Amino acid sequence: MKRPGNSSIKEKQQQQAREKQVLKELQGKNKQQEKLVMFLAFIVAAVGLVLYINTLGHQFALDDYSLILENKSTQKGFAGLKEIFKTTYRFGYVLTGDELYRPLSKAIFAIQWELAPKNPFLGHFTNVLLYALTGFVMMRVLMNYLQSVSIAFIASLLFIAHPIHTEVVANIKSLDEILALLFNLLTLNCIYLYSKRNSVKYLLYSFACFFLALLSKESSITFLAVFTLAWFFFQKESWSVFMKPAGAIALSLVIFMLIRKSVTGGAVSLTPSAADNLIMSAPDAAHRFATAVYIFGLYILKLIIPHPLAFDYSYGQIPVVGMSDWRFLLTIVILIGVSVLAFLQLKKKRIWVFGFLSFLAVASVASNIIVIIGTNMGERLMYGPSFGFCIMIAGLLSAIPLNDTVVSAKELLQKNNKIFIPLGIVLLLFSIKTIARNPVWENNYTLYSNDVNVSPNSTRTHYYLGNLLIKDDMVAGKDSIQRDSIIKEGIKELEKSVAIYSPFTDAWNQMGVAYWKLKNFDKARSSYEMALQQNPGDATVHSNIGTIFFQTGNFPEAYKAFTKATQLNPYYSDAFLNLGSVNGMMNQLDQAIAAFNRCVEIDPNNAMAWYYLGITYQNMGNAVKAQECFSRQQQLQQK
Repeated sequence: MKRPGNSSIKEKQQQQAREKQVLKELQGKNKQQEKLVMFLAFIVAAVGLVLYINTLGHQFALDDYSLILENKSTQKGFAGLKEIFKTTYRFGYVLTGDELYRPLSKAIFAIQWELAPKNPFLGHFTNVLLYALTGFVMMRVLMNYLQSVSIAFIASLLFIAHPIHTEVVANIKSLDEILALLFNLLTLNCIYLYSKRNSVKYLLYSFACFFLALLSKESSITFLAVFTLAWFFFQKESWSVFMKPAGAIALSLVIFMLIRKSVTGGAVSLTPSAADNLIMSAPDAAHRFATAVYIFGLYILKLIIPHPLAFDYSYGQIPVVGMSDWRFLLTIVILIGVSVLAFLQLKKKRIWVFGFLSFLAVASVASNIIVIIGTNMGERLMYGPSFGFCIMIAGLLSAIPLNDTVVSAKELLQKNNKIFIPLGIVLLLFSIKTIARNPVWENNYTLYSNDVNVSPNSTRTHYYLGNLLIKDDMVAGKDSIQRDSIIKEGIKELEKSVAIYSPFTDAWNQMGVAYWKLKNFDKARSSYEMALQQNPGDATVHSNIGTIFFQTGNFPEAYKAFTKATQLNPYYSDAFLNLGSVNGMMNQLDQAIAAFNRCVEIDPNNAMAWYYLGITYQNMGNAVKAQECFSRQQQLQQK
């Protein structure tokens, strides 16, 4: 005879055993999926490495010069790090009026310079490595939020293979873009981890990651919308939980803005010229808005069909359009239509809607629709926004039923072949385009000579090529006939530039430099005067005119021109060098000493300035000071 309750006890034990078995199986599946996600993240990273390995042998190009190769602040290496965090982005270059504050990427450039001066390999290696890491992190973050290995993998692959990113990865300067997105993704991940683990350390990590994102690029502020959208769409926890990481992120923003204000003096973006941003040539606000919307449509088209690609789309290449233009109307109808559809499906929290809204949020600053920025269009500006765009495309593809109950990459591809076969074709085309585009970015000549044909109506593509052809490096080792022929080719390109946009000061200035090199001082001076008609406050042009006066023996006029240049730009070391020289020729030795000292204060590595300073002290009879200067000059020449 059984005791009462024995059967129920046995049934309870069996039930507990079954529950343990189910839990064990579930944990096993979770571990298997975690391994799969990790493997797929490595695949994404590997794709990034393979696609851009052919950039590792590239030289410096485009904006690398103003931030690295010709930036005195960067070239101080470790010794310049403190200065970099206390000054604006392009400080150390001849340009003034910079209102940007992006010290993180510039600090990395300084470290790279310290380790390998004038060697671009480390810069390219860093870009490729961090780009691959971004793909890895993106796969992990999207899996956490989307909870769909298929969609996360599709979005990450589309992002890592997208050819529109070639400008960012192949151009060392665009490390700011790579760092900004990477740290914003890490911030997004920290928010997720805090919601699941409720640990204070993730609040600290959220603060640190977003602060680093802001130090990389100010436009990271647009990711505040992405963080909020991600919580709304994918998190089940209450908004009160979100407020804690949101508070940490807000604190990092406040601290960053205070630092930025102390460095820039609270300066806002300067009004760009029409040569930089063609929207400024629009006759009224309606045309500015219509043109900005049309260009936004071009961005979307480039994201869908990334061909052809170019580094520049300046004045002349894209037309200014009005509100009745079909290109504006088509773009605005598409944007409004998709926005309405997204709003109608907002409550359903579709993944594609999250991607679309994230794309709009991050692209808002670059679009020129809300605020006018320094350029009308640049492929690099779609680097961050393409994150949301790729999620949107992956989300739309999920309309085809996807099978996420997989434990291996092979199983993932087999069970979702209706998606991955056509996706594979797209990725193959993207990869071919990326690999083919990369060599164009090898150096300035390959870039400018190629893209002047891709963007033939741009005033800047002709300017860049012309400016390059007249540089000393391009004619080094050539005989006089070859040299003059190359310089004349440069003048032709510069003439095309001003034919497209006649008020282009820089083009007129460089045309003057070209004629000066050909010893045609009359044409050089007339070119400089054309430049000053457009921009009387250009210090470089005043200094160049001074050089004409100096070489023709008109020292008083040269003195006036060099003095004006130093007044307009008190950090223009070459102008102070010229001012010291003309003072010396006029036997104003004390003023010459003051000018040369200011030159070496700005640029301590200017060997010529130390030499002239020594000569001046020697002429004044100060042999000790003269020897000190000559010793410093010799030290610099031996480096």
